[in-house]
Amino acid sequence: MNKTDECKLNAFMAEVCSYIKWADVHDEVVLELRGHVEDRIEDYVNRGLPYSDALDKALKDMGAPAEIGRGLHRVHRPQTDWLFICMMGVYVGIALITMFSISGGTANAVNLSLYQGMFSRKLLWTGLGLGMMIGATLFDYRRLRAYSVYLWWGIMLLMMYTMIYCHRFGTIGKINLGGVSVDVFGFAPFLLLIAITGMVARLRLHRRNDFLMFTALCAIPMYPFLKNGMPASGLEYSIGLIALLLATPALRKHRGIIVGAVAVVIVCLLAPFTSDISAMRLKAYLHPQLYAHTAAYQYVQGRQALRDAGFWGHGLHASLPLLPGIQDEMVFNYAVYAFGWIGGISIVALALALLVRLVWMTTKTTDVYGTQLVVVVGVMLGIQFIYPVLMAFGVVPMVSVSFPMFGTDGCVTVVEFACLGVIMSIYRRRHIVRVANASQNVRIHVE
Repeated sequence: MNKTDECKLNAFMAEVCSYIKWADVHDEVVLELRGHVEDRIEDYVNRGLPYSDALDKALKDMGAPAEIGRGLHRVHRPQTDWLFICMMGVYVGIALITMFSISGGTANAVNLSLYQGMFSRKLLWTGLGLGMMIGATLFDYRRLRAYSVYLWWGIMLLMMYTMIYCHRFGTIGKINLGGVSVDVFGFAPFLLLIAITGMVARLRLHRRNDFLMFTALCAIPMYPFLKNGMPASGLEYSIGLIALLLATPALRKHRGIIVGAVAVVIVCLLAPFTSDISAMRLKAYLHPQLYAHTAAYQYVQGRQALRDAGFWGHGLHASLPLLPGIQDEMVFNYAVYAFGWIGGISIVALALALLVRLVWMTTKTTDVYGTQLVVVVGVMLGIQFIYPVLMAFGVVPMVSVSFPMFGTDGCVTVVEFACLGVIMSIYRRRHIVRVANASQNVRIHVE
């Protein structure tokens, strides 16, 4: 193809793309159109036409660029799940109202410093999180795959640094950056799983070395989780990893990895109870009435708050000074106490509706990488939705797990919002032409 022919073909592609408003799909559209044009050119050349004449006839057969462009624009407009956005808006609103109620209902609290300025900080972090969510929605999620290795190494180095920092200053899983407490182990499971999901597509798992590398990438993060005494984060990571394994066709046949991941989950469940203090906590969980004033104090007070809640609750700014930790792991108990069982049931119903919507999004996503990301993030959010409810009723042991967006750690909140933005980015691009299956997604009338 000489320069004149190339310019002619590029001009045709540019005119078609000028009618497609969404720039993200231009590259895929150009590749698909070139494939159709080159097929027609080859057919005419085989009939004995010169290449330039074959190009002219092929472009004429394709039809008017304006007609093609308008047709593709109708097919390739960004898809927005407004129902999911509305449900998220209601959920975030409930989270903010709950934090506002907690911050204003602590007049009799033992430690007021925990609650001073809490709602203002929550507003700030929620605003930053919403900004991150919008940015992640507009960002093409497929580009994350290229940075997966760097993301994995970055999170691992940050976790290792936090381990050293925690050992030196006596904090647990957090570092202090300019007066801002960063719960590294709180958001690490999300980012690690996103990184591993991206690396799965880049590895050839039928090869021994790549398979061993994948196994190491999955196993290594468990060391800092268990070493630093953060089994809850390790449990979230392990369950998310199992979901990724089951969502990856190339990995489902490796039963050894899945069995190993299940074993790690069991270790995470048992790890908190290996020390004397943890054994006491296990006894308190199993027999809360015997340790009502010591290790089981939160269990007892949390259940008492549920019993005293009533159908409509005690209203906004309800004071519950005897229940510690209401800003995090006990936030559901407080929400029921303040807004009644009707409020608690509404929160649970909304959380379940969001999870069902995430499952529905998975069925609508044709890209394997996108499906894996939705599954991983959805499972992680599902754990954080379900576990606090079970913990409130004393069904499971108490750990530092709170509803997504309800917690007071700002960085974790921002990461949770960003992960939801990734999910919306996947749904938004679910109709983008993929070169591998473009023939199934795009129909171009050729005379």
